[in-house]
Amino acid sequence: MKELTSYQIHLNQSVTTSEIIDIHKYVAKSDCEIYLHQGQLIADASIMPKLMSFFLLANTKKPIKMIIDGNNAEKAHEKIEQILSKQIKQSDQRVKYSGSMAEQHISIIV
Repeated sequence: MKELTSYQIHLNQSVTTSEIIDIHKYVAKSDCEIYLHQGQLIADASIMPKLMSFFLLANTKKPIKMIIDGNNAEKAHEKIEQILSKQIKQSDQRVKYSGSMAEQHISIIV
C-alpha cells in the first residue's frame, strides 16, 4: 500500500556533500519518492543536481518540509534521519495519508 507522508525538519547545521550523495543513493534504490520544500526551493531527491542545489541554498534557520510518497514512508524517513543524524535538531510528522485516503481527494494538504 502506498502512503503519502510529510515531515517538518529543523536543521542545526548545513548538510555535507557526502550526506547529500547518501540521500540521493538511498532514494535511487528505494521504492519511495522524496521531495524537499522550503520557501521558493523544491527538489526531487532522485535528481542529484536539484538535491545538491536545494541544500546549498536552504536556510538552516527555517524548517524544511520533506514529502515521502511510497511504500513504508516511515522507514524512508528513519533512513533520512539516520543519514542526517548530526544535522537534524527536530523532525515532526505533519500529515499521513494511506493510498486509499489520497485517492479519494482531488487535492490534499501536505
